[in-house]
Amino acid sequence: MSIYEVAENVKTRKDFEDFLKLFKTNYLSVKEEWDNDTLESFLEGLYGYNYNSDVEEKASWKLFAEILLAARIYE
Repeated sequence: MSIYEVAENVKTRKDFEDFLKLFKTNYLSVKEEWDNDTLESFLEGLYGYNYNSDVEEKASWKLFAEILLAARIYE
């Protein structure tokens, strides 16, 4: 299952923990696919995605996973 599929299926705290484990593995194994591969650039991407997102849904474990995924590449 891809990291995107795992993120799509996050519903519980345990699902989010599993996603975080895969997220870390993804960083370690395909770091070259991450546009934001430093803490500074990742946090900038996290802020930028959240600031520019028009999603107004209630916070959820799935939303946290989606925001982290977006921060990998958002500029």
